[in-house]
Amino acid sequence: MGDGLLLLIPAAADLVGLAHALGAGLVLWGCGRWAVRDAAPEVQLVAGWGGVCGVLTVWGVVLPWSLTIPGDAVAAAGLGGLVLRRPTREEWRALGRIAVLAAPVLLLLAGARPVLIDSFSHWLPNAAYLVAHGVFPADDRPPGFGLLPAFPYNLQLVGFVAALGLERLPAGALIHANVVLQLAPALLFARVAAGLEAAPRAAPGWAACAAGVLACWWWNPGFGPEISFSDYGDVATGVALALSGWLALRLLLGLDRQPVALALALAALVNVKQADLVLVVALVASAGGVALLRRDRAALARLALAVLPALALYALWRRSPSSASWRRRSQSASRAGSLAGAIKRPSPRCCCSAARCSSTCSWCSSTSRTSRA
Repeated sequence: MGDGLLLLIPAAADLVGLAHALGAGLVLWGCGRWAVRDAAPEVQLVAGWGGVCGVLTVWGVVLPWSLTIPGDAVAAAGLGGLVLRRPTREEWRALGRIAVLAAPVLLLLAGARPVLIDSFSHWLPNAAYLVAHGVFPADDRPPGFGLLPAFPYNLQLVGFVAALGLERLPAGALIHANVVLQLAPALLFARVAAGLEAAPRAAPGWAACAAGVLACWWWNPGFGPEISFSDYGDVATGVALALSGWLALRLLLGLDRQPVALALALAALVNVKQADLVLVVALVASAGGVALLRRDRAALARLALAVLPALALYALWRRSPSSASWRRRSQSASRAGSLAGAIKRPSPRCCCSAARCSSTCSWCSSTSRTSRA
């Protein structure tokens, strides 16, 4: 019992990892301030996330050079956005209140470790590969332990930004990234609870911020600590979908005239998980249906413009060397699995998954940035 409680006490390295995740959140916010200056901080954070992922994905797919180059540029742009487009006191006060109220969760999860099967099959290995080698995986690049090397990387790219300046990826990097991203919908819920939808720079009160934090987690009917406080992409998907839905509604109501924020939020959503393209299409189609019923051609045009960057980013990733390599491996694994089933033996993928999962921890902890291509 005592040893189990000790696991809840974060070590110094855990606190450093959490600080880097919070710093990555500030970088995303700063980048979002360049794109949507007049939006609320929570919208700017998600917009910055979409913009950063778009830049890093295009660089990693098109160019053979290390992602550290645009990663450093993104960090500089984020800090520049906070300095040159300085947030108001009310904006800092809004984020500060949410951060203070979420501090117990942040500190409790500072020393969290991945324990679920998918954490070791692709979420953590793919993020560690980015940090170790600075490139997306491909046939002509160093091998990794991930079972799904071509899985979308929009969550892992947040972990990559958070790991800039560190020798290796912290074990809880993606858990920390997910919790930081969830501060955006928490602030959005607080803003709605305070009736400040029309005042994006105003700070909700303490009571409204507390309601926002509770609505994001414990009052959420879909809340489950094993997922909400994990490194799974379901959490990041929910964040991007919530903000995208909110921005689509504002666009339909004529409260937003520019589709930039929605476009960046959809770009963040589309490449978190492979199935998120369905969510993007469903959201835009439903909003488009409402615009058709209202005969609002302007809203239809803005929705069409907003979805184009997400579709382009998805198409680019599908044609990347990583995706092509995985399709070839999937075909080979399918043939091998069919043969194994015919002779009543387990699939090679099932045979090696336990070994891969057990070896991932040692690989993630031992691989450093010095081995980058």
